[in-house]
Order: sequence, then C-alpha cells, then structure tokens
Amino acid sequence: MNNYHFTNGLLLLKRGIHSLRANPESRTNLNKEMVQQIEHEAQKLLHEQIPTLDMDTFDLFKKTGSRQQYEQLYFARRKRLTALALMVIIQPCEERYVKGLQNIIEAICEEFTWCLPAHYDDARSIDLFAAETAFTLAELSELIGERLPESLRQRMRQEVLHRVLEPFLAEESIWWEKAEHNWASVCAGSIGAAAIYYLKDEQEKLEAILQRSEQAMIHYLDGFDDDGACKEGYSYWQYGFGYFIYFMDLLRAYRNGQSRLLATEKVKQIALFQQKCFLSGKSVVNFSDSLPQVGVYMGLTQYLHAQYKEVHIPEENAAAAFHEDHCGRWAPAVRNLLWTMEDNGAPWPTETYIMKQAQWLVSRAERAGSSFAFAAKGGHNAEPHNHNDLGHFILAVDGHSLLVDAGSGLYTRDYFGEKRYEYICASSAGHSVPIIDGELQQPGSHSRAVLLQCETSDDVDSMTLDLREAYASKHLSGFTRKFQWEKTRGRLVLHDKFLSNSQSMSVIERFIVAHKPETLNPNQLIISHQSASVIISFDSAELAFESEAFEYIDHFGKRTVLYRLDFRPTASLTSKTLTFTFELRRESDSSFQ
Repeated sequence: MNNYHFTNGLLLLKRGIHSLRANPESRTNLNKEMVQQIEHEAQKLLHEQIPTLDMDTFDLFKKTGSRQQYEQLYFARRKRLTALALMVIIQPCEERYVKGLQNIIEAICEEFTWCLPAHYDDARSIDLFAAETAFTLAELSELIGERLPESLRQRMRQEVLHRVLEPFLAEESIWWEKAEHNWASVCAGSIGAAAIYYLKDEQEKLEAILQRSEQAMIHYLDGFDDDGACKEGYSYWQYGFGYFIYFMDLLRAYRNGQSRLLATEKVKQIALFQQKCFLSGKSVVNFSDSLPQVGVYMGLTQYLHAQYKEVHIPEENAAAAFHEDHCGRWAPAVRNLLWTMEDNGAPWPTETYIMKQAQWLVSRAERAGSSFAFAAKGGHNAEPHNHNDLGHFILAVDGHSLLVDAGSGLYTRDYFGEKRYEYICASSAGHSVPIIDGELQQPGSHSRAVLLQCETSDDVDSMTLDLREAYASKHLSGFTRKFQWEKTRGRLVLHDKFLSNSQSMSVIERFIVAHKPETLNPNQLIISHQSASVIISFDSAELAFESEAFEYIDHFGKRTVLYRLDFRPTASLTSKTLTFTFELRRESDSSFQ
C-alpha cells in the first residue's frame, strides 16, 4: 500500500470518489460488496416514505423514559441520508438518488431539533447526534455539493451554523468538552470538522473552534491509560476513537500535515486496542456496554495500519456490513467505502494481551483447526458505561461465547440513572462473579480490584485479582480469584479463595452461560452449542448446584435468554478455596469424550 495516500484522508476520499466513478472494475472485493449492500439499501428506501418525527413521540422520553420509539424514526432518517448520499457518490448521474437525497436533506433541515430527546434541554443543546448531523451535511456539501441545488447547499450551511457552530461559539464551555469518553471526541470532532468545511473564510471563528476541539480531544485521550484499553467497551472504541481519527485527519490536512496528537505513543496504543478485544471474527470481548457481535470498520482499520504498521487488518468476514450501524452514521460509512484500499486481511492472530492498567487479560489460541478464547477483567465499578463485573470472564469456541457477557442493555432513562444496577446486564447478578452474604458487588470507584499477578507463557496465562473491596459483606475478610488459562489445551482452572471472620458467611458461586446446562455426572456439567461445548468440573461433595434461565432486554429491545449456574458450599466457609475447571471442546477434537 502506498502510505502517501493515507497522509491526507480527505484527499483520499476525493480520490476514492474519482476512482469509483472512473473505473468501477478497479474496486476491491470489499468495495464491491459494500457497493452492493449500499445499493440494495438505497433502492429499498426509495420505495418507503421518509419517517415522520412528531412531538408526541419526542415527548415519550420525558413522560416514560423510553428512548426507542423516537430514536428508531430518527436513525431511519440518518440511514436514508447516508445510503442515498453514498449512491450519489457511486452513481452521480442517477437522478432518483439525487432527488431522494435532496428530499431527505430538506426533511432533516426542517427537524425541530437534531438532538435526541434523552439529550435535549433547549434549542441551544448540542449532543452527539446534532454534532454528527452538522459534520454530515458539511462534508456532503464538500464532496458532492455539485449535485445539489445551490439553494439547498445554502440552507444546509445556514442550519449547521444556526443549530451547532454558532451555539457552540456562544458558550464559553460545554460539559462534554472535558469529558474523558466518547462524547468529547464525537461532539468536538464533528463540530471541528464542520467548521473546517464551512468556516474557511472566517478564520477567527474557525481557529476558536479548532482550539477548543483539539483541547477536547486531549481530555478524551485522558480517559485512556497508557495501555490503550477502552473501558467503555469495543463499540465505544469504534465510535469515539473513530471520530477522533476522522477529525484529526481533517485537521492535519487543514494544517498541511501537522498533527501532534496522532504522533503520540498513547494514540498508537489506543489504535492497537481493536485487535486485542476480539474472540474470533466479529465476536467481541464485550465488557461494559458493548455488543457481542460487531463488524470491523475496514476503512478506519486500513487508515490506522498505514499510520501504525502494528495495527492488524482482519480477514474480510470480520468487516462491518453497511446495515450494521443502526444509527446510519455518515462519517464511518463513507470512509469504509473510500478508505478501504486493499483486500489484504488475515485472521486475528493467536496472541495473549495483558492490559495491566485496565486489568484485562485477553487470549486467543488454536487447537486442531478450532479457535479458543478467554478474557477476564478487573478494574473498578465506576468506569464509563460501567457494569459491576470485577473478576468476570468470557470463554468462547470459534467465536461463540459459552460463558458469556450480556453486554449492553436497552438504553432508557433508568438505564443511565439511579436504577442502572437493577438491570441484570449491568448488575453483578448477571455476570460470572460470586454473591457474598446475599450481597452483589457494589458500584463506585471504591469498589475496585487489585491486580496481584498477571503473566503469560507459551502454554499458560494467569491472572490473580484481589476482589475484597468489591463487596460490602462485614464477614468477608479476604477474597482472591485466580485464573489459570491453559491455552494449548483450551482449559481454564479457576481458584476462588475466601477468608471470613464468621462461620455464618454465605457464598454463591455464579456463572453465566449461553445455553441450558446438562449433567454429565455428579461432578460435571456440559454446555453445548452445535459441535462446541464447555465441560464444567467441580466437587459435588462440597458444592450443591442449581441452574435457572433468565431473560433480559438487549440493546435493540429483543428479549434474550441466558442461564445462571449457582453453586453453594455445603459447609460453612471460614477459609476455603473453591476450584472449578472449564474445558473447551469440539466434536472434531480427538480428545473429545
């Protein structure tokens, strides 16, 4: 790959447009597949009415706390905008796409607000999606403005100025400018990008915005430790870090190649995070509010690989399909199409990653043509998009998690309020961690793990966490959890050591699995999915076992069933180590019994 192309992603966007139009046969396989997906979506949307956004639906959040009804309509409009705009790039002379694009732009310009109800305070509000909309319209005007009427282009500019750029300049500071999470990068990055496009002739205003946007990016980076782990979860790495890169690329072009932040070691480590948190294919180590299956943005990934050669480009089956972004975001979609230069990926490498500051261990291994993966975490219970999950872990075969993390639940007012930990997917009750004296893990920064040991070798990875501070039990005087991952065997040995100052202390060892368990014998359970399984071994003389299905509402409002396995000691605990083994199997293994 010619890295010169990636020194200016805006230039690459324009070159990509020219290439798509001039020589369709030169497209990569990924490009061709993306074009087919986009065209299919655009043709379908042209036969549908533009969704109506009304105040009754907008007010549902205020009345009930529900976000889903309005957001589905809002994001359907953004999907329509993105699909039709991309088709105008691909087929600029196809009038039905041009007309459809004009219609949706006009509808968006007429919206009461570009904010979501959950983020709206008043007409001056600027949230993630108002900022993204400003970025989208400004970039569309730059890239395909020649296909739009001049009057519409003027309207687009006026709306971006009135709704976003001028309110931003009018405020001395907005809370998210100092946020250490995705809000800083998405909001400030989108506003900075829109300003670069629309304020070229107003240097004083442009520089004022760029100075604040850059400062917000510094705050965003402050939310990462030097190990580069995104504690919000992979989905928010893709979102927040993506917008960081999109803005920094435009800023670098504006400043003739100068970018002090992109050259830092921390940004490089953040870029490397993506390859550290996949189990296999699209299956993610979905700690925090992350989805269990997420496609990779290949355009962003190839851009990062050109900056940092250590960034791994995965094989094609890991690529995000066009329809996967339920929010219909323009910035990643156009870059996926135009920054994807080659089909040169490879499977995620068999590797172990230790992120000591985040206290994550992620390991991928292979045996007899199958992939086995293990991930575990410590940290603290006040992380961004936090779940109370200290000591939690995931086990997967060929990308299918058998011991699982439920990931993000349905976003509502309560999910981000005082009732957050009443939701099973955010509570420690929905994670593979103990319940002690009837108490779940406590939220807050005081509830934290201490990393006692973490090592890797050719055959075995291990991590030991002190989890005493995660629990409020007055009887608990000590609790350590040791993971011993025998990766060449696909076998995990878990040692939980409890110390108590009272014989009355109770413990429930809980594990969350994806499928109904079956009993092999008094000391073994099996959880199976097609040809993959995990055998859980324990001592039935000291542990009584029961299982129960439970239901939760996932991020998209779908009712999902998982199973909790509860093991209760048959005798009182004062000083006791409980041991479990989890052995991953496939029927094709010669060792399968």
